[in-house]
Amino acid sequence: MKSIFYIFLFTISVYEIQAADESWMVFDDTEVAEIKVTMDTSALNWMMADENVESDSMHLAHFTFSNKWVDEAMDSIGIRLRGNTSRESGKKSFKLSFNTFIRGQEFYDLDKMNINGEHNDPSVVRSKLCWDLFNKTGLTASRAFYAALYINEEYFGLYIVVEHIDDEFLNKNYADDSGNLWKCLWPADLVFIDSDPDAYKYFNETSNRYPYELKTNEEINDYTQLARFIDILNNTPEGAIKDSLERIIYPEEVLKYMAVNVLTGSWDDYWYNQNNFYIYHEPAADRFHLIPYDYDNTFGISWFSTDWTDINPYYFAEFEGQQGSRPLIDRILNIPSYRNLYTHFLEHYLLNVFNLDIMEDRIDSLHTLIEDPWVMNDPFYPNSYGFTIDDFNNSYSEAGYYFDPHVRRGLKEYINLRVASLNSQLEYVSAPPALYHPSWSTLNPAPDESVFVDISIFDSDGIHNAAVVLMIGGGTSSYILSENKIPGSSRVELADRWSGSIPPVGEGFSGGFYFIAQDKKGQTTRYPVSGFFPLLTGTSAGEGLVINEFLADNVSSNTDQDDEFDDWLELFNTGDDSVLISGKYLSDNPLSLNKWQIPGDNVYLHLGEYLLVWCDEDDQQGLHANFKLSKSGEFIALTASDGITVLDSITFGPQDTDMTFGRSPDGSENWVKMTPTPGAANISTAIKQSEEYLPGRFSLKLYPNPFNSTVIMEYDLPKTGSVQLEVFNTLGQMVRAENLGYKEAGSHKLPVSMEQASSGMYFLHLKAGSQKIVRKILLIR
Repeated sequence: MKSIFYIFLFTISVYEIQAADESWMVFDDTEVAEIKVTMDTSALNWMMADENVESDSMHLAHFTFSNKWVDEAMDSIGIRLRGNTSRESGKKSFKLSFNTFIRGQEFYDLDKMNINGEHNDPSVVRSKLCWDLFNKTGLTASRAFYAALYINEEYFGLYIVVEHIDDEFLNKNYADDSGNLWKCLWPADLVFIDSDPDAYKYFNETSNRYPYELKTNEEINDYTQLARFIDILNNTPEGAIKDSLERIIYPEEVLKYMAVNVLTGSWDDYWYNQNNFYIYHEPAADRFHLIPYDYDNTFGISWFSTDWTDINPYYFAEFEGQQGSRPLIDRILNIPSYRNLYTHFLEHYLLNVFNLDIMEDRIDSLHTLIEDPWVMNDPFYPNSYGFTIDDFNNSYSEAGYYFDPHVRRGLKEYINLRVASLNSQLEYVSAPPALYHPSWSTLNPAPDESVFVDISIFDSDGIHNAAVVLMIGGGTSSYILSENKIPGSSRVELADRWSGSIPPVGEGFSGGFYFIAQDKKGQTTRYPVSGFFPLLTGTSAGEGLVINEFLADNVSSNTDQDDEFDDWLELFNTGDDSVLISGKYLSDNPLSLNKWQIPGDNVYLHLGEYLLVWCDEDDQQGLHANFKLSKSGEFIALTASDGITVLDSITFGPQDTDMTFGRSPDGSENWVKMTPTPGAANISTAIKQSEEYLPGRFSLKLYPNPFNSTVIMEYDLPKTGSVQLEVFNTLGQMVRAENLGYKEAGSHKLPVSMEQASSGMYFLHLKAGSQKIVRKILLIR
């Protein structure tokens, strides 16, 4: 029988990904930011004219953004109208694009901004609360903040800026951002049409749009993975569906999506309306992710007679004549343990996230933040439905509030009624334990390294015991898991967490592990249902081959034989003899170590020689691997010809454009950032400070982050000047200040000691002339 490897949460450190991301400064939601757009008056008039509102043509504009962290301008951005019904409304919504007219241009790691008018909502807060809830519960979703929009110096009103779901969003949230992303709009029911992937490319004449629109890798236009996903959802036999779902999705993500939508009465979603969601296929994990989208019709806003405060949480779509299957929801809820887990999620959120005792202060603070002067002076606020400032204030109330034709509840009234009804509707069924959200310290430990594991477990009858089971040869060894819960956490998986460890397994180990839990009724669940998570150790009898250097974001460094700037890695022979290189494997997936085999017969790499492999997913002959490298960070391994024994591997963080990460000197354990040296000795100077290599902009990187006592600061200066360092605590008090002096243009590195500071979050300010960069740092003792 063929062994089954499971691909689960292999991720780069979240802190590594966040450390390179500057967008948090833009998405600060503690104040109302200001966005000022200047554009040709005739272009503005054309864009706003009734006959042109459906146009997606971008218009050239100048952009200025300011909040407490950022005060910057940018030329040559694009602006257009966005949305569906909002295009016809009195208050329009807009999309800003930073890379339409200048390819590759970004604003604080953002390609685009969605500026939403929230014309349906008199409170101008409902969608903001939804985005906050998704992020608070740990589901990957857009961030949002308030902004006052000015166009040609005219105040256009208060808007909610919502993070655009695109390749930059994927880069920030997934270890592998190279996969296909589909925007799914009505009637995107995920019902099986045909085994031919092209069947899902159809245009719906009624909605005048594509229900499944590919938003990344459009030039390839490959729907194979989406078709496979839909086929499995619809055509897997009932007895095999739990196993199949665990192979293609993380069920807890879908259950969180369902729970938040039921709590907020979000009917314009997949479950009720077959609308407004994204599907992302993450190649390295071979998993599909459900990403929420568009949340203005929530908290009692409805265009139907339905009262969303008392909708049955198990039959959310069976109202108002809604017909048809929702296979993603139907198949999950038909599994008793996942039905109970969904019930548990709702119960947990009612206690810890979704009730007025917890939410009221936040709601009131947002009300105060946006009322005066922003909503009060918004010239377009009344234009869609005649909203007044009294409607704005009353729409927050706990008392009855009704605005014909669509605002059927006050915000606080809705929350109270929804909480009361759900507390009377939730029920558990007989089911074995539900196991979900597994994680581990490593799947490729050193021979003397323990593997630490976590998994979340729930059963309405309580858990009797749980263990991680190591597969050794033909037998197994079990290691007890202990409760490691964080009661009251907004992230339910932390409130259900069990932890343990697998002791060192020695050299050359090739096996796997799985989890098992038994409830107090004696019912048992194995996770995964079949297969296992592979556990592999290398051997000290290595062959001298190492991964010596790699380039994960090649924009202008060096090209392959087709003149394409592709990712690459370099192998180097550090041994005493020539080494057979053909037949060995390279991979960017720790659970599929034999992903790409080095071609050829009896090809040797001699002592001190280099071998360059292009990581470009090209199927052409030669040294072109079937995977790309992620500039946001990932894992690379070199494996022996058995496809199991790891000869060398590295897990790396975010990478700079046209800069490699390599061993210095060749074959050593010292990894440094450097200028590319493909097929040649690595140069440890990292960056030559000649004019050719001077940084293009002022930038800063910090690592490790979190840190224990000292954080390393690497910064680039595009021009010579004085540099100052300041560190502030969360109260705004300066805890450190240092004049770093007059620095030459180029790259610099400095350790910043915080030995005298207490644990907590700080803000590091680096100033160079009139420019300033601010970064969060986290000190953990």
